[in-house]
Amino acid sequence: DAMRWLAERGGARFGAVNAFGCNAAMWVVQGGAGLDACRYVRSLGVTFRLLNANGHSAVHKAAQRGRRDVCAWLLGRGGGDDGDDGDADAIVENDAPESEAEAEAAWARALVGSAHLAPDNEGFTPADHARLAGDARLAAWLRARQREASARERARFVECDGINDSNNDETRVTAVARGDESRGGNDSGDRRVRDASGVETTYPPATFYGAASVGDVHLLDEILDTDPYHVNQDNGTGAPLHFAVTYGRVDAVRALLAGGTRSAVNVNQRSKAGGFGLTPLHLAATLFRKRRVAAAARADLDAAEAELASEASVDLTSLAKEEAKKEEAKKAKADEKAARKAARKVAHRRAAAARKVLATHGAGADEAGRMYRLLLQSGADPRAVATVPSPGGSGTRLRVVPADLAGDDLLAAAEIAALESEATESVPEPFPRADAGDWSADLARPVARSNKAYDVDSSLESRQSTNANDDAVRTEVGADDRATTEVDAAAVDPRDADRVEALFFDAAREAGSAGEVPARVDVPGVPGAFLLRRVMGKRACAALVDVVESMQPTRVGDMVTRHDSAGEGRGEKMAPRRESAAERVLRVGDDVELFDLLVTDPLALVPATDGVDGEAFVPVEPVRWQVSPAALAAVAERCRPSLPETVEGSGEPLARAGSEFATSLRCYRYLPGTASLPHYDKSTTDAETGAFSAYTVVVYLNGDEHGGGVTSFFEPVRSQAVDDLNDATSASRSSKRGLTWAVGGGTAPLYKIVARVKGGTGDALFFPHGGPPGAGRNPLHEGSPVTGKIPKYILRTDLMFGRD
Repeated sequence: DAMRWLAERGGARFGAVNAFGCNAAMWVVQGGAGLDACRYVRSLGVTFRLLNANGHSAVHKAAQRGRRDVCAWLLGRGGGDDGDDGDADAIVENDAPESEAEAEAAWARALVGSAHLAPDNEGFTPADHARLAGDARLAAWLRARQREASARERARFVECDGINDSNNDETRVTAVARGDESRGGNDSGDRRVRDASGVETTYPPATFYGAASVGDVHLLDEILDTDPYHVNQDNGTGAPLHFAVTYGRVDAVRALLAGGTRSAVNVNQRSKAGGFGLTPLHLAATLFRKRRVAAAARADLDAAEAELASEASVDLTSLAKEEAKKEEAKKAKADEKAARKAARKVAHRRAAAARKVLATHGAGADEAGRMYRLLLQSGADPRAVATVPSPGGSGTRLRVVPADLAGDDLLAAAEIAALESEATESVPEPFPRADAGDWSADLARPVARSNKAYDVDSSLESRQSTNANDDAVRTEVGADDRATTEVDAAAVDPRDADRVEALFFDAAREAGSAGEVPARVDVPGVPGAFLLRRVMGKRACAALVDVVESMQPTRVGDMVTRHDSAGEGRGEKMAPRRESAAERVLRVGDDVELFDLLVTDPLALVPATDGVDGEAFVPVEPVRWQVSPAALAAVAERCRPSLPETVEGSGEPLARAGSEFATSLRCYRYLPGTASLPHYDKSTTDAETGAFSAYTVVVYLNGDEHGGGVTSFFEPVRSQAVDDLNDATSASRSSKRGLTWAVGGGTAPLYKIVARVKGGTGDALFFPHGGPPGAGRNPLHEGSPVTGKIPKYILRTDLMFGRD
């Protein structure tokens, strides 16, 4: 109670350090108030990482007094923040070795590191002090922790002479700047072997970093438990800690640093982005300069909302008033109503713009002091040097420590100086290895948890076990194919209507020669979606592959690809047909714009085409192929018995026989290393007949041959953290054009995959798409990356509805 009164009402400087280099933490670990008092001092932001004038740490002090409970708490083994002190005696007396996972989780919670277990100025370690205090068992336990901490830090962190001095910082920054994996850096021809191209995840990288951006540690932990990410993973725009700091999520940062994901977070990890070498503390410093921006945005928002809430009429200009006098009263009233409506529209725009600023350029402004203190308390190094672009855009870079990034606000500078003075004698956490953020086999599991529960596999092996008669059917089909199929092996000219019609007719006849109707398999987790098996025959599909290939602007053999040891290729880098401003910054490497995005809205820099390892897959674009209605009539006739008769909700019937499929085909060739962005399909309307599309149709032309390339479906993930936020942050909404998920600008794309469909050769996938009234739910989906050496070929069309 005395401590609370002094800190909360008496105005005491709870972070002050006395002449001997001791702060409140040094004293509380020795007293008899128990762990509740220790936890309270920690909650104030007081660091437990100081070394005083004698070289003593808080562990030395606790060991001197034989405080087993405090020693265990400081080293992450007991006395959690939930108030459960555990049994310190049992912890210290236990001889059973910890598992690797248990040890990692404990060090993630620990408040100190190996430097705090080292000898003091007289050569005594905490274990020695415990022995001198008469507690041999505590001494043995502390020696074991000392060996464990030293071995762990040798393996995980940068070795250097001294304690994170600025000379070593310069070496590390240079190493980061030269890394070719950083966003916006120069591309190198000698890229590391990609070992993640075939790894399937439930959560995309945008959701992984989005969870940190909105401060949802529970979701982040779920992702880490499900998919092969790791908590310090940096795909080129920073680790989760960098994202949480940038958006001012103090509670999430505290949880991450306290081991909320059961893995130790590197508080001094340098972001790979741009080779700037920014640590979380550099990003926390930028929160101070956001204060002015946030204050101006709040004023704009308050004014706009006040205007919208006002019932007063909008004043017309003198000219408008004069005109109103000349016109009839009705016209004047209409003009006034229009002016009011226009003014409200402007006010809505002002409010929306202000909210966006608060969610990006103003995010975290109110938490600047708390965030900076929290990071210092956790071992952040205020002397870490980064290199950032000069404000004038001259192409030069400036060497800065965190405090240099707080802007020109004198009050902010004084606040930072005061915070850093509290931690002057604190021992910062070591800097992690330069590759600490890489996705790699030693830091992330090589395969994700099995997704069989929501996979729909139509590969050859799957179909062999579908029904008891399948083998007999396949034998008959094979014999009939050899005897009667008349598909011409020569390439069909896609402009030759007669040959195209004959090709699709043969495709339907080949598949249906045994008399079976295509088997329908509903897709779990995607309402209205289903797969029809063997819609078209394999030989005809092979001929259609040739047609699709002949229509491509480049041939497979002409494409410049790089292959790794597993034979997986990478497409050429090129400017996509559609790209966001953030994607352009990454592609052209604009240092100034890149830095601005990193300190305001880094989530906008996470491409939708990123794989789990941060390598971006090349997006594909279709080639259009207009065919006649007669060309698709035979395939439609084969499918019709399994198709929905009406659009659910509207009652509009399936288009008449022969007109079920849209005749504008989109022909896709997915080369290895390519994918389609997560996107929504949109409805189209036939201008002549009035028929509209309500289902997407995907025909797999070589599904039995290529690796990867599944069609993946997403659903939004509910985040309590987003619900609790009072700013403009939102989650899981579509972009302005409604074609893909929105990212950045206050929006985090929180999605997970709920179904994967692997269509076999000749199979067709059907699923609803949005647009017309009463149409089914429009699922977000993607063509997942193709692996191996063989391209994937598909035809894409629409299922039409409506009366002629």
